Amino acid sequence: MKIVQIIAGGYGHRPKANAPAKLILAGEFVCLDDAEADRLVQQGVAVYGEPDEETREIVEQADADGNEPEPQPAAADKPTRRKARKTSAE
Repeated sequence: MKIVQIIAGGYGHRPKANAPAKLILAGEFVCLDDAEADRLVQQGVAVYGEPDEETREIVEQADADGNEPEPQPAAADKPTRRKARKTSAE
């Protein structure tokens, strides 16, 4: 994992596979896997960054929170009440 700072535009970071993308704007830091960090730096939209200690802790905590599974809502216990449709044969 590498920490990069976005320097141009914005980056849609998706910490979990099914999570909505979180927009990282220019000037903000994000912790990414090595391949993705290298790709952004090669494109010129990010630089490898070493944020101050407070910012580093915030970025790492946000990354750790992104790895936890989303809680799934409990299924409703209500039975469905569907009325049978009458067919033309009835």
